[in-house]
Amino acid sequence: ADPMTKPSVEVTGWQLQALRSAHMAYLQVPVGTIKGGKRFLGEVQLEQGRAFPGANGRRDHRATAIGLYSRMLLGTKSSDPILKDGLADLSRAGPQKHDALANYFAHRLQHACLGASWKEWNEAIRKQLLESQLREGDNAGSWRDAMDASGRGRLFQTAINAMILEIYLRQ
Repeated sequence: ADPMTKPSVEVTGWQLQALRSAHMAYLQVPVGTIKGGKRFLGEVQLEQGRAFPGANGRRDHRATAIGLYSRMLLGTKSSDPILKDGLADLSRAGPQKHDALANYFAHRLQHACLGASWKEWNEAIRKQLLESQLREGDNAGSWRDAMDASGRGRLFQTAINAMILEIYLRQ
């Protein structure tokens, strides 16, 4: 199958964020759409929902962060034991050095849960972002020129990292 037409956890995560924003703006979100998101995540989950697969079908840090955060968007409470176990795994791994998107969704999840791991995670991600930000030249203020693990370059990473830094201002 063409990977561009195959549903993915990453695409689903972005779509669910858009639907959540629509709901918060008092737009009607069809119940069937929410049920479809839950069904998809249930079909692709690994380890009873503690992890999610990447494109290769195996457990993947980025897909797990996106899948767990998506579950929260769909109503899973931060006290859910499976969500807490998945969050603990992400916390142990810490921020990824070369995957801004994994860090974005893991940071959203950490912030939404505000559990015991939040303070340590937050300090680690802030330190990593400050240390990896370019300080000189035409690209000062942005992040890395090299492609990250998702194959996206400096502009994408800069946008995602800026969104990580503004999560404190969001609901």
